Amino acid sequence: MNSDLIAAAQQLQLMDASDEGESPGFDATCVRTHLNSLGVVPSVVSVDELYGALALSQNVDSMDIHQMLRVMLVQNDVLIRDAIWRRSSIPSAQQFQSPSVTSTSSSLLSSLTTSGGSSGSTPQSVHSRGESSASSSFQRLKIAPPKNFRCPLCPSVMNEKDFDRHILAWLSKVHKVGPVKSGHCPGIRDADHELLQRFPHGSVADRVGSLVADIRSLVRPGAYDSMSSSGSGRDVVVAARFAELMTPH
Repeated sequence: MNSDLIAAAQQLQLMDASDEGESPGFDATCVRTHLNSLGVVPSVVSVDELYGALALSQNVDSMDIHQMLRVMLVQNDVLIRDAIWRRSSIPSAQQFQSPSVTSTSSSLLSSLTTSGGSSGSTPQSVHSRGESSASSSFQRLKIAPPKNFRCPLCPSVMNEKDFDRHILAWLSKVHKVGPVKSGHCPGIRDADHELLQRFPHGSVADRVGSLVADIRSLVRPGAYDSMSSSGSGRDVVVAARFAELMTPH
């Protein structure tokens, strides 16, 4: 006698007891002993079997009352065996892995429904499509800000953030001596440099510091628009300021 027929027999016994006005009660030890005598031992229920049992209800509209009862009994059997197994042993990690419907659930579905047929995608394919859609929706293209800021002392062209650092580095180059390496910005070392004519007070370092502070006040390296694909447009303001400073005073 297989498990679903045993469940059906137990269901009929309950119905009979209810009709006769009895209040059915169960002794877990007696039930376990009875099942063991029939050779029924609860076994582990795989995730595939659970999905297969769930899939049996998909064609419920086309079933007659007998087919519906059989589906309910099979699903009840799967749930009870799963509950018994979970209470009597520690579940293995394999039970919680991503499910994939195999031939076990397919054969279970075909054996219990007459019309059968596959309806929709398997849980694994739905899960895969969901992950693909989620990953694509959260992808963000990293667009580099434009390099619109030009240094008046060297050929470097930079974005707003790099330009701010470049100008700040002029402070450390005031007292350097010797030739400038190729490709490096020389900074300002000469007190007669044309960019310093509007800042006449103090030492060369003081005057360069005033120039750097003046130019850096025109940029916003941490602003959102400075990192956008179109840029902030402050490069035009900076270029105009350099032109003004180099105009004879």
